[in-house]
Amino acid sequence: MPTESQIQPHYVEKFRCVGSECTDSCCFGWQVQIDRATYEKYQTLPDLLPVMNARFTLTPDGVDANFARINLLASSGCPFFSADRLCEIQKAHGAEYLSHTCTIFPRSVRLDGTVEKTTLFLSCPEAARLVLLDPELLPAEEVEGGTHARYGRFLLRRSSRNKTAPLDLLSILQRFSLVVVKDRRYALWQRLFILGMFCGRLRELALAHQMARLPALVSDYAEMIMDKSLKRPMEPIQGQPAAQLDLTRKFIERAVKLSVAASFRESSADFQVGIPSSGDTVTDREIAAYNAAHDSYYEPLMQAHPFLLENFFTNYILQDGFPFNIKNSKPVDVRSSFFLMCTHYMVIRTMLIGISGRYREQFGTQHVIKLVQGFCKAVQHNATFINETLDFIGGCNLNHPGEIATLIKN
Repeated sequence: MPTESQIQPHYVEKFRCVGSECTDSCCFGWQVQIDRATYEKYQTLPDLLPVMNARFTLTPDGVDANFARINLLASSGCPFFSADRLCEIQKAHGAEYLSHTCTIFPRSVRLDGTVEKTTLFLSCPEAARLVLLDPELLPAEEVEGGTHARYGRFLLRRSSRNKTAPLDLLSILQRFSLVVVKDRRYALWQRLFILGMFCGRLRELALAHQMARLPALVSDYAEMIMDKSLKRPMEPIQGQPAAQLDLTRKFIERAVKLSVAASFRESSADFQVGIPSSGDTVTDREIAAYNAAHDSYYEPLMQAHPFLLENFFTNYILQDGFPFNIKNSKPVDVRSSFFLMCTHYMVIRTMLIGISGRYREQFGTQHVIKLVQGFCKAVQHNATFINETLDFIGGCNLNHPGEIATLIKN
């Protein structure tokens, strides 16, 4: 049973598929897994039996959860995707004949201890809209109240700092990360950088097998955040718009090659129009256009909707078990997990600034939703690209806290 210390997202309950009105198809560009029970049910349907061999391929390992896959069409994705943008199997036989994969998407279920935690994949347009536009994504008691109310739960009395107790470490880390991400006394890039400093110390504890000291570490950081003593080390950091543009363009080039996500390609094209490239080297003119778009169009939208990217990271932290786990990827340590999250932020933010330069006064939340949805579909579901991103981070020397700070600073 869930305990009081475990965060249970409630926004998933609000999700409803919009069917044929959806701007994308969740069965285009991905493998659609079919579990054994569903495959065996399909074999009993007279209308499906003649096309079983043509439309399905049994997987080599034959495990029950991934017993077969649908043979996708290059032009339209799933062969059961009808002209009215609905599933022919569901239309003919009902939702109970959908595979587990098709039934659950865009819900993402992970097991935290003994508790199933469900979030939403933002690669679904409706899920992205629901999550990003909600000004109160989590229950108020999780992230609101005065500064002391938010951080007070993490503070330890000096007399109890060296005592250990059976604690849900992941729950502590997630709750702390969420409170930091929501703390608008700091700019968003500063909140991420604070998490990066924290992850560096957390990594040291993990390597030294001293995780019993985690509550004390969290308490120390809660105190420093409350008294704003962490702001001073961040003051000398200078953003590098030229590097942000250059690395984002390299990231886009890789992503477009590996993905068929149409919305991401369209957003990439809008970014290129907003900040046209003049060649291999970022010019002063491009930097001036970038800064102008940020000040005139991007920043006003974010000031009016400060929860947009906060909600992206809220869902990200809960969904991936940040900072200990990255789904569909080779194992990474907590610092690499942080660098990956910051790379996502750099790319999304830089692209949005370019897109704002393209649409100017018409730049709005719809462009944020479109980019985030396309980005998640192009990147976060692609195990190959997640691993390539980790290599990209190392190859570009982004795996250093000081370097990553210059790339996420406003």
